[in-house]
Amino acid sequence: MLFLWAAAAATGLFGTLMAAAGLLHALRVRQDTRDVAGQVTLILPLTGPVPRLEALFQALAAQRLRPRRLIVAVESLDDPAAARASAAAALLPFPMRLVVAETSDTRGQKCTNLIAGFRQVDALDDAVVMLDGDILPQPWWLSTLAGPLLSGRHHIVTGYRWPCPVAPGALTQIVVWFDRCMATLPRLQRLALVWGGSLGFSRQALAVLDLPNVLDGALSDDLAIASAARRAGIHVLTRLVLQLPTPYEADTPGFMRRQMQIIHLCRPWLWRTALAVNLLDALGWAALLILAVSSPLALGLLVLLLGFRLLRWWLNDRLARVIEAPDSPANRSAQLWVALAAPVCIWLILALMLGAWPRRRIAWRHVTYALDGPDKVRVIRRDTAPPAPPCPVTGDAGAVFVQSVTGRFLNDLWRLTFGVTASPIPRDGTRYGLWRAPCGLVFFSPPMVGDQAFYGSLYKRWAFHETLAHDSAARVEFLEAATLVPPGALVLDVGAGTASFSRHVGHARYIGLEPYASHYDLPQGVEICTDTLPDHAVTAAGRYDVVCAFQVIEHVTDPRAMAAQMLACLKPGGLLILVAPLWPSTLTRVPNFALNAPPHHVTWWSEPAMAALAGAIGADVVQARPLPPTIHQGIIHWMARLSPVKPGEHGPWFQSRWSWHFGLVLAYLAGRVAVWFKPMPASASPMDVMLVARKRG
Repeated sequence: MLFLWAAAAATGLFGTLMAAAGLLHALRVRQDTRDVAGQVTLILPLTGPVPRLEALFQALAAQRLRPRRLIVAVESLDDPAAARASAAAALLPFPMRLVVAETSDTRGQKCTNLIAGFRQVDALDDAVVMLDGDILPQPWWLSTLAGPLLSGRHHIVTGYRWPCPVAPGALTQIVVWFDRCMATLPRLQRLALVWGGSLGFSRQALAVLDLPNVLDGALSDDLAIASAARRAGIHVLTRLVLQLPTPYEADTPGFMRRQMQIIHLCRPWLWRTALAVNLLDALGWAALLILAVSSPLALGLLVLLLGFRLLRWWLNDRLARVIEAPDSPANRSAQLWVALAAPVCIWLILALMLGAWPRRRIAWRHVTYALDGPDKVRVIRRDTAPPAPPCPVTGDAGAVFVQSVTGRFLNDLWRLTFGVTASPIPRDGTRYGLWRAPCGLVFFSPPMVGDQAFYGSLYKRWAFHETLAHDSAARVEFLEAATLVPPGALVLDVGAGTASFSRHVGHARYIGLEPYASHYDLPQGVEICTDTLPDHAVTAAGRYDVVCAFQVIEHVTDPRAMAAQMLACLKPGGLLILVAPLWPSTLTRVPNFALNAPPHHVTWWSEPAMAALAGAIGADVVQARPLPPTIHQGIIHWMARLSPVKPGEHGPWFQSRWSWHFGLVLAYLAGRVAVWFKPMPASASPMDVMLVARKRG
């Protein structure tokens, strides 16, 4: 009992101190409106697709203090970031220089990029500022950061990120709360902490520190620079208002775990201190819950601490408005729930911290490192993006690499989730890239589509066609397409399956094109042709008034050829109707969703992608739009809604991590329960996109 009260008292003290720190921070934060002048160079290390780069460049262009220039440092010209930065440079009212850093096997790639950037600094620079590619700086950011440097009052100035969740998910919201609390803690000089996402140096500091030498051999630029500043006796000014809005995507828990790994290996005393404080806090909350059952004093303390959490929530919300990064109503509500769920959330934070303990391997972007000590870094794997393939729809270059998955991962994913083998994909280390084309199509390359063994096993075990046939009367795609079929028209349904669409076009003549018709239980009296589409496009050219395909085009390796063959079957003026899964949508908000991966789906479609397909085959777009969801998609809606891990709009969508696998399992179990109570909410968002195009002539 004494232990329980001691733990509860410690939690009470900790909660009071955290609330006081937040209140002090909120009262002291003020925007700096003073005008400053000087030559400031920005250094931006980049790698990968950098989905919000245009927004960052627009924010830099709007700075009250115009930079002298921007130096963008990339690993190589083949890095997708190089092309993205070059294309976005037109948004800047000041020069941008792209420098190639190459690679190193004994330091972090970000540090290598920064070294290349700092080597471009010259005598005309009064100050140099480092920034990250995922921040969205306010117009007053640079003047506030560089002002003390240009005035000579300080020689190193830093800020901190202000996490802004853009991907929904309970784990993301918990990590955001934790990181926001860290952002408002006092920055003690002896802790030697800086943040490389917003870090400025005066000319004198650059001369003393010799940053290329400091960063050589380091994994973390933050920790290496902070240690060098402390050794040199240079005071670091942390400006409270410099909280930079930083979008937090789906892999926020993975990001936090990596940060904990770096701190554990490079600052073990700091990691142990943080772990001890959070463990004591977690035990204190547990003790309070136990004691509150029988002790009015404990119950009062519990209520008081929850009141402190509400105060922290209000202070965080106020600070977000001061720094011009207010939360959306949904995020405000989510943060409120996190504040009130402290007894549970603290254990999840502890789990993430403990996940860093036994590991000396760190995966950071496309590089995996081994850390043998604080300054002993080895690159053990580097996954470079392959040459960009042409877009399967337009044939254009310029596709952006998003991520890659191995054949081993895909086979394991299908085996664990559906109990089938992902044939013909071999279970090995062969990588399959996921790319985003300029037209809005997302596609896998090389595209590996399922063979007869795969689909035979999948449909036998899970009866997908029977489920779809059962719900066919309510399928929105069928209802919408049927309204476009004139009375007496001749309709070809490509990939007809169970010919369910025939029930909706009794006013027309229906022919289902299905080479595997013998595998399906077809309605009586339905006319079926077992030709392949390429053969039928020759023998039945110009025959049909309407040619349609529902949920087929995402399964083929050459969607443009398929659409062109369907068009060839049409009479002049005939209608081509295609329906496919929508991206971005609920489908892409489920982590490790096998049904949206090879060998099942090899392309993901959007409205612009559908319009581009029509243009590529010489057809005129009548409409390209999302469709409301159908009742059988309710389980997918709830899985995306209830999953604790949610992929971001720009990916990655697949990760070989236990947190993602656990998130998928939990989403499925919760979704099965939710769909029983409410099969499909009226607020559910679209999951399919429909193209209607007319053949010219």
